[in-house]
Amino acid sequence: MALAKDLIGCYHWLINNGYAVDGEPYQLFIAYCQACTPGGGWNSREWESIWRSASSGNPTPAKKDLSDFVHFYRWSNEPDYKQAILAEFRKQNNPHPQLGKEISKEEYDEKFTLPRIIKAFGRKLKSLANHRLKAYGFSKKQLKDNSQSIHQPQHYERQERLDIWASLQPKFIFDSSETASGKSFDSGRVQLKQFGVEKIFYITSDPRNVTTPTLKDGWVVNQGRHGGLVKDQHNRIRVAKGNKFEEIVTAANCMRTETMAALSKKNVDGANSSELICGGCSNYGLCKSGVRSKNAPTGYLGDRKEALTSSKIITHPSSLPNPEHFDDYENSVLIWDEWSIILKNTKQIKVWESDLKEIILHLTRNQPELLTQLLPLFTELGKIFDDPAPTRFGWNHEGLSSRLKPVLPDDLDWDGIAKATEPNLDALNPTLEYGCDLKDMPKEVKKLMNDSDHKTAGRIEAETIKQWILPFLNILAGEAGYLSLSGGVLTITVPDNRLVDIAHAASKNIFLDATGHLPDLARLLAIAPEQNGHIKLTGFPRQSCPLEHIAVKPSKGANTKIIQIAGLGRLACIIHEKIEKKPESFMPS
Repeated sequence: MALAKDLIGCYHWLINNGYAVDGEPYQLFIAYCQACTPGGGWNSREWESIWRSASSGNPTPAKKDLSDFVHFYRWSNEPDYKQAILAEFRKQNNPHPQLGKEISKEEYDEKFTLPRIIKAFGRKLKSLANHRLKAYGFSKKQLKDNSQSIHQPQHYERQERLDIWASLQPKFIFDSSETASGKSFDSGRVQLKQFGVEKIFYITSDPRNVTTPTLKDGWVVNQGRHGGLVKDQHNRIRVAKGNKFEEIVTAANCMRTETMAALSKKNVDGANSSELICGGCSNYGLCKSGVRSKNAPTGYLGDRKEALTSSKIITHPSSLPNPEHFDDYENSVLIWDEWSIILKNTKQIKVWESDLKEIILHLTRNQPELLTQLLPLFTELGKIFDDPAPTRFGWNHEGLSSRLKPVLPDDLDWDGIAKATEPNLDALNPTLEYGCDLKDMPKEVKKLMNDSDHKTAGRIEAETIKQWILPFLNILAGEAGYLSLSGGVLTITVPDNRLVDIAHAASKNIFLDATGHLPDLARLLAIAPEQNGHIKLTGFPRQSCPLEHIAVKPSKGANTKIIQIAGLGRLACIIHEKIEKKPESFMPS
């Protein structure tokens, strides 16, 4: 039936839009039916009945606009059509339409000489800089208000580094010493008594594979949840991917890693928290006490507790405890390695068109009145997914807002939406529907009622809708955040100040990065730079928190060997000024 209606609808659309059509829809339908395997009542009488039903009314094509299909067909089969399209494209996208025409020298100088090119290049650089800063989640007004000159650092001798770190009073210290100047090496040499604290955290993106020897002796790695660890071809420790050929060097420490990944994929709040993950686990008691079980992965909670009681801790930023649950930050120094990579104040939610269809189906079944209220917005968003993007970079926030805000309802039932889209977490607590909390049940009952990690993760995938609609609506309603759509993916960027709050809770922070920029760090920490080289808060509740910018003095290069290293790419572009200054120390006076 659907095929017959589509054939009739396509035929009438083509005729009404002035296209010549070869053949009749009825002939195509009968040819298709004849090619099918007969039997089971499938005969010419059935074909005719289906055709009569499809012909009644006014059938339309499954895709309302067939222009793209017609264009693709003509592009593939009509050379003249293809050449005409290409010629029109070149004409519309020619940056210099005067080329090929005779113009005066004065007109040429005005339009194509070096000053004009330099001016255009300057605009491009400014645009790239603003784009880079927008990645941190700042609005145009914030970028303008916080546009400050980059301050020169206070230089110190290499052997003075630890004393300088310890003696400076500001809560925030930015050490921008050059690459390979020993920042990580000296980080491993810090002592508690130098800073007068009880703990030192070294925060890095790869805590299991620190290469500096001083960070291996006396430091404890705060392990995240994992399903087993292996060594790769470079002898680096990596999380096992479930390949049967992998050789496990460290047994799994958690039996719910797949479940945690499924919750994170659905953007469930607290997806990796022990409060959500561990309560109903049959091995909760063993894991919390740090006891290893031969029959099931355990030990994460006990190992984490032991690691956080240590005095020197290496950790991933996502494994840092939240400040409201960890009082030791006020007696701790945090060393952030490559802060421009690991220190973030936003998080992103990825939404596909299938997620939009999922929320529509969910509301249809459970809250049809809410769907009626939101349907114009969903319809417009669906059109944006289908429409061609205005630029090769997709849709930006302004473009999406201009199309979505006009159809945003004024009287949204926020409480109703929150309740209707609340995640279904029955898979984590299967006895809750009987009025009993699984975490209060005996171990034997937990073991009996618990499904495997893989099955629980599958239930989360199938039963829990992605938590994106409330952040999406909040941003459209004017709250902080940013929307973009590219490659069929809607990206929702929302504030996430967990790491910033941790930095402010600590006694002192040392930020290490040879390529980071002082204004970027100031914005991330919600503070603003001043002319004297320190940073003090202006207009924020956190005050008297200066930031000191320091760097080791450039070496004189008396016994330095020059080695060219290819492939540094972006790093070489960022530090090119320092590279240009280096040869001066080798040149004879």
